Amino acid sequence: MVRGFAASYEFMNDPKNRAEVTGILKESLKVSDEIARQLFAPYTEPDKNVLPKRGELDLKAFDRVLKLMGEVGAIPTPVAPAERFIDLRYLKTARIQ
Repeated sequence: MVRGFAASYEFMNDPKNRAEVTGILKESLKVSDEIARQLFAPYTEPDKNVLPKRGELDLKAFDRVLKLMGEVGAIPTPVAPAERFIDLRYLKTARIQ
């Protein structure tokens, strides 16, 4: 299972698999090809660093998301740190994190 977890991210990050990933999105979400491509596009831009390479988590990025959610009132403030919500033991055991 651990190998499959990392492999799925590696698959999604491989440019030669973009059409297949877009097809999966299209089918899963019941949207057009164009909408599926638009949805996946931000994840394919390496400079945006949106999609993890192997499933790793960026705690600093998660803290920023939590802070923004607190600022807009989506979650109560003061906002707890990411470590309160994320248990990295699985990813560390899998040598992903």
